[in-house]
Amino acid sequence: MHSQSLRSTPANNPSQRSISQRAQDLTRQACTESIDYCLDFARRRPIMAGLIALECGSWAYFALKKFTKSFIWNHTVLELEIKGDYTMKPKDPLQELLNTDSNKLSFLELLHTIRGAATDNRVCALLIRMEQDLVMGVAQAEELRAALLTFKQQSQKPIVVYADNLGQWGQSAIRHYYIASAATKIYMSNDGLLHLGA
Repeated sequence: MHSQSLRSTPANNPSQRSISQRAQDLTRQACTESIDYCLDFARRRPIMAGLIALECGSWAYFALKKFTKSFIWNHTVLELEIKGDYTMKPKDPLQELLNTDSNKLSFLELLHTIRGAATDNRVCALLIRMEQDLVMGVAQAEELRAALLTFKQQSQKPIVVYADNLGQWGQSAIRHYYIASAATKIYMSNDGLLHLGA
């Protein structure tokens, strides 16, 4: 006569069921207490609760916006807008905190994006919108132009630069054209001006 042994599984083991039920009860209790605490805090300090809710909402909005922009489809033309001050001078912390131009890439992020697009098969071309207020040092201009030349030569993808006005009066004028000269084509508006003066 052969004896058969029954294996105990979480489904038919009372101890396992009690542990699982206990864990669910603790989780439910923690959620309930957290909700009650938040509601009580909102009743006691409505202004502070409103500020916290506004901060969390804005953070979630910008995180979701950044996440949706991270999708890249096939045959995508990568558009980069370079503008403003890219020099390495110290910046005012208060100005950084109140900066509303959150879409602007730092100089290192700009270089990293160009190098990544060179090896990304979903990107078929690079479109650069160059603004007249672009301020960039000589070394940065050379590094950016080298990154663009590497992108064009290694990936065999075209680079198009568009500018309403290329350069500005002052020492940055020739640097704008120097960067744009790495492009496959340069487009300007009909009434645009090209400044090459020192």
